[in-house]
Amino acid sequence: MADMNDDTTADTDTITSDSDLDSSSHASTVEESDSDADDKDEYDLSCDDRFEQLYKGLFQSFQRSTSDLSNDKIQFDFNSSSRSSLSSESLYLDEIESFFNDDDTSLSTLTSAIMITEENANLFEPPIQNNKIFVGSIPKNTTEYSLKLFFNQLGYTHITDIHGPIYTEDQRIPGYAFVFFDSDAKAAEILTDYSMKSRIFKLNGHPLRLTKANARVSKKQSYPTNESHIHTFSLTSLMYGTLIGTAAMQNIIDQSTRNERKTISTYGYIIHQILNRLLVSSTLNIDTKARKFSIDISLRQNTAEQRCIQAKYRFEWNFCDLKRSKIMPVVTHGLSLSYQNPTIDSIDPSIFFLCEIRRAPYISYVKQTVDGTDNLEIRLPGLILVGRANAWLFRIKSEASIYKEFVDLLHKYRLCEKHIQGSNIIHLLKSANDDSQRLTHIDTLSMNEWNQKHREAIIEFKLNRWPSFPFETKFELMKLISKHIITINDLILDERLESILSKMSQNTLIVCVDKIIEFSHLWQPTSEDPIEENWNDESNPNIETNAEDSVTNTYQLLKPLHSATGMRIDSVSSSTITVEINGLNLRKLHSSTVGYFGSLSRLICLALDELNRTYQLCQTETGAYVTRQEMRQSQSNELSFIRKIFITPTSIHYEGPHPEQYCAVTRQFANVQHCFLRVSFRDEDYRKLKNGSKSMIVIYKHILKILNNGLTICGRKYEFLAFSSSQLREHSCWMFSSENINHVSCDEIRESLGNFQNIHPVAKMAARLGQSFSTTTKGKQLSEGSYTVISDAESPDPYKALYTDGIGIIKLEFAKELSEQMKLDFIPSAFQVRCGGYKGMVCVDIADKLKDNPKVNVAFRLSMEKFESKNVSFDIVRVSSFSLSYLNRQMILLLSSRDVPDCVFHSLQNRMIDEVMSITNDVRLACNTLEKFNKKTGGNGTHNLLIGFLSRFGLTNERFIQQILLCFQAFQLKRLRTKAQILIENGCMLYGVVDETSTLKYQKVFIQVDRGENDKPKIIQGPVIVCRHPCLHPGDIRCYEAVDNPLLHSLKNVIVFPMDGPKSMTAELAGGDLDGDTFWISWEPQLLFSENYPALCYDNQTYRTNNANDDRSNQTYGIVDICRFFVEYIEADNLGVIANWHMALADLHGVEDKRCLTLAEMHSIAVDFVKTGRRSKFLSKELRPLRFPDFMEKRDKPEYISPSILGQLYREAKKYTINLNPNQNSTYKSFPYSSLLVDGYSFYINDAKMLKQEYDHELRRIMRHYGIYREGEIISGYILKFMSKQYAKEGKIFELSNEIAHVIRTMRNRYIQEFWEEFYLVPSSIEEHQEENNRLWREVGPKLTWQNQLEQADFHKKHTIQVEQKASAWFYITYKKRRKHKKSVTNQREQFYSFAWLIYPVLFNIYENHRNETVDDIEKGNGRRRKKKQKRRRRQKNRRGH
Repeated sequence: MADMNDDTTADTDTITSDSDLDSSSHASTVEESDSDADDKDEYDLSCDDRFEQLYKGLFQSFQRSTSDLSNDKIQFDFNSSSRSSLSSESLYLDEIESFFNDDDTSLSTLTSAIMITEENANLFEPPIQNNKIFVGSIPKNTTEYSLKLFFNQLGYTHITDIHGPIYTEDQRIPGYAFVFFDSDAKAAEILTDYSMKSRIFKLNGHPLRLTKANARVSKKQSYPTNESHIHTFSLTSLMYGTLIGTAAMQNIIDQSTRNERKTISTYGYIIHQILNRLLVSSTLNIDTKARKFSIDISLRQNTAEQRCIQAKYRFEWNFCDLKRSKIMPVVTHGLSLSYQNPTIDSIDPSIFFLCEIRRAPYISYVKQTVDGTDNLEIRLPGLILVGRANAWLFRIKSEASIYKEFVDLLHKYRLCEKHIQGSNIIHLLKSANDDSQRLTHIDTLSMNEWNQKHREAIIEFKLNRWPSFPFETKFELMKLISKHIITINDLILDERLESILSKMSQNTLIVCVDKIIEFSHLWQPTSEDPIEENWNDESNPNIETNAEDSVTNTYQLLKPLHSATGMRIDSVSSSTITVEINGLNLRKLHSSTVGYFGSLSRLICLALDELNRTYQLCQTETGAYVTRQEMRQSQSNELSFIRKIFITPTSIHYEGPHPEQYCAVTRQFANVQHCFLRVSFRDEDYRKLKNGSKSMIVIYKHILKILNNGLTICGRKYEFLAFSSSQLREHSCWMFSSENINHVSCDEIRESLGNFQNIHPVAKMAARLGQSFSTTTKGKQLSEGSYTVISDAESPDPYKALYTDGIGIIKLEFAKELSEQMKLDFIPSAFQVRCGGYKGMVCVDIADKLKDNPKVNVAFRLSMEKFESKNVSFDIVRVSSFSLSYLNRQMILLLSSRDVPDCVFHSLQNRMIDEVMSITNDVRLACNTLEKFNKKTGGNGTHNLLIGFLSRFGLTNERFIQQILLCFQAFQLKRLRTKAQILIENGCMLYGVVDETSTLKYQKVFIQVDRGENDKPKIIQGPVIVCRHPCLHPGDIRCYEAVDNPLLHSLKNVIVFPMDGPKSMTAELAGGDLDGDTFWISWEPQLLFSENYPALCYDNQTYRTNNANDDRSNQTYGIVDICRFFVEYIEADNLGVIANWHMALADLHGVEDKRCLTLAEMHSIAVDFVKTGRRSKFLSKELRPLRFPDFMEKRDKPEYISPSILGQLYREAKKYTINLNPNQNSTYKSFPYSSLLVDGYSFYINDAKMLKQEYDHELRRIMRHYGIYREGEIISGYILKFMSKQYAKEGKIFELSNEIAHVIRTMRNRYIQEFWEEFYLVPSSIEEHQEENNRLWREVGPKLTWQNQLEQADFHKKHTIQVEQKASAWFYITYKKRRKHKKSVTNQREQFYSFAWLIYPVLFNIYENHRNETVDDIEKGNGRRRKKKQKRRRRQKNRRGH
């Protein structure tokens, strides 16, 4: 198997198909240096949420070593009874989950541990697979299929896979292969037969050689110490642990000793393991040449055979893995003298060096006998962290010269802070008390000692308090723990928590946790005296509430409301609830003196205060706190909120609940959506797991165990349900909890989807099961007789290729109904659909094939039926529309191989750069460019807003519009640099359909593009280039002739392929079909070429796969097999590696190089592995590039300056940079804010203020979840970088962008409906009129969109002066703080402006109609209204006083 260390991800443009785990080997690989991977640390050192792990055998050795130290009272947290060990029977990968779900009542810092002992060291040695045999002397031109057929003819039919045949470049040397059987016995049987009758094993007359497959033995590595660039320092004390904020530390340490000190510690440090005073030697090594450093720990241990061996562990990092403070001296408090290990020198024994790590170490294990024989070194799985720790404390040998040499080295290579220098370090370390202000102080705490002291509290919390919390509350608490905001110690000591949680709803707790995550970096460092803080002080200028403005509202509830402790907080006898909105007093939450007021209780109170300050909090008549957003959403059941977890080798990270687009399953079972869970398996840095060494077998076995046996999260048992194809590619799946639910289980959900029993192989069965989990838009329910099934049209090719593979027919009338339901202003020519067991496309019936049957609306073809199902919900995935056409690196290489000159690509890129850079300099050019980049849908609809704004106001200093323009520029330039995505104006991306009239001829296509708006539809005629992503083979890009055909004129924004020719033309295009594939099309004259390269015969791959499946047609599969395939896929997932190797080789040798052609074929097989189960061949060393071009930005690998066209384009694009901070350009006009205000807007101010705060909170929550930094990025979809760790490594950026766009669009439409609802639901004393208003709103409300809201209002005569007043209020409340900024926690963040532009058509209308009105006129009218309002308030206050 080739080394997977090369490339862990491919360019996202190489994978456009729809994108979980078994027991085989994996190891994370040498980490890839990614320019976007190293996020800057915004706040304190406690923000790192990485957990660490050290191997169990190491600590068993420590315990054996300390057994003779009778005077040493050290007790180790690491022991052999770890409930979370990967090698144990536990299903918990996270120490906290293990604590809550096992019977042990000791609080430990254990995480999953892979045992390294003499007994199980073979887990990390290359194991021999007994079901695999080696077959040598294979004659040339033997294929995998012919080799399998040979063994089948001899009676050996239990072959599961063949890797090979593999040939060398020397034609005289025969090939070899590895043949896998379904059991060890079958492999042994064939070897036995071979030893007895080898003469029958002749292939085409050539005798084969069969032997047992031997493991590959890795070469021994060494640790050089004598080179000049290797610097080694002996350590006298060494410990590792978790670094936390000082506020969190205050809650779990003894305050008596702290109050005696004058200095205040910056951090707390929970010690997990102290490694000094043991029979262990340790050193710190710094390699200045490789820019790496490591900690070595050596010990002696006796094996079961009484052999004395020396074990050495190395934990290695790169320089860039150090966090912001690097390696720094610190003053420790709380360590006993025995832990400090003082020496005879005068160095202060409380001073240590702190080394905080942002990434996991690469861990090596060396065992060596004393006599020097039996040496073995194994590279263990990398990216596995040590303990639950993120920092190491150590002391080096206490000699002045050693310290000076050490600090000089750190200073030279910038591994310490600037003020730490060799010239002053000795004085600094000898007089820590005198120079305490110059050093960082940390409080230390031994977890073992803390356990003993709080034993009773631990037992009480685990057995009584924790089980009483509902699942939703547990999930939120675990979320805070996994993000290192609080610790389990905080929960155990916090005695006020239950009292506070009982006074808020579950949704309010979720919102509070979001606030805590958002503000924890500001709140934690200042939480010194929580009880003395003045809560809701009316003199506080930051609080804008008015006690006399107490307002109550009554809401209709669709479901009961429960507190965060699980108690009902609404009336059982009533379906309504009354809440108080303003004038809330939170003093009672903290006034009680009963119980300890812990860190979490304080943070929740601060979050409630922030919600109250921003008008988001309400209080029920019973005193429970709820949010305004919760009250409004309780009246709607259209929202889907799903929880997610990320499982790494050592921990579980909790996310959500977050809004997510419905799929058929979550829509069908919407009433139990809280029981669904999205589970993703990741490495510690959130990259996908990669199979780089055999030692990963332990991790894979554990993941398979989770899938088979289920997983308990926060006390709720989840079982594996299914996964879609896109989820499988991201190593993600669905789980479901059926506890406490009647008649709904995983089996029942799967049975409701259809019958999957006769589907082969298991990969296809899994894909069919996951078909219902693709996100869709709800369409229509098909009645019996409204659909039919028709036969496919076949080619005369021997393989009987289908012209109509995956496409059916839909009536025009039914297509119109669907488009109206989807709020489309056009009727698409084709729909990508899911309907029970049917999957694919349906195209408008242009040949009147359904005309004779008026009841039938849809005709499915046989190729669309993937499984039997009674579900007939006709749901929409996407519709045909015009999409822009971009070149990418793969296509540029293919076109360059077709003799397209380099100057053409330079010209196209330069033109695009000029257009992109012009949008901030010239209004006319800006509007033209935005129209060219898809005016209607570009930037998630913001291009319409930008063009309307620029045409009215020009280039102004308005920050929101500026930010979107800058994001557009930066996004386009980044895509040029990283993917060479050059816009092709004469081109498009379209769905493929078939010519139902059968009038098109072979090699001819019909294309009619319609950009919408004022552009007329255009029929393309002449030569066109067509390809389908991903395209690696030179035959994947082809030149056809586009023709006019009057019978096809009703089809727009699709490419029509003929029912003619020896085979389907789509199959020539990277093995495509018509079940939803999109095709890249261009008629740009400069890109045309004359001769097509012979297409790769993808039909042969399908034929071999089908033949292999026929051998298994009698097998039956179950959910266990699907789980096994999930793991097998992760183990074999090398799609990105193949694509990157192909890119590197093609750049040097061209796409027609033999190795590139081999990789292209392997890539095609790997793409379809998700549904065929057929793996690509092994990546041999011959295919591996020795160097990578500079444009691939593989900084950690050998690199060269690429002379090819891709290298030239890359270096040209790098010259351009964008300053993303909007500036006050002197040439820009001032934005006329007052022109968008109309007289009377103040009447709507209060409501606008509350809605604005809710909108900003919801938008910030989405941005924080995905790690998006700027408002302009998430609104426009021009996302430059995902800062969140779980999405920063995401491979399927296209799907992720669509997911974010859907979430933003859903939120936007909800607030647009909030704006318009009161104008349609005008109260009327006449019942008939009121019912008519309700009917009208039910009809219009769902149709409102960002662009059409004003047209709808004008049509229904709802555009009144009150509409403009309300829009002005929304605008005023959004921009008033721009001129009157207050100093509060909220205002320290970036202000959001998109709220005002939710109703931009109304604002533009105001500008057109009222721009001549003066500000004085408006303010005079508003002033009179304010005076009347103040008089009314005084009267109300006087009445309450009496």
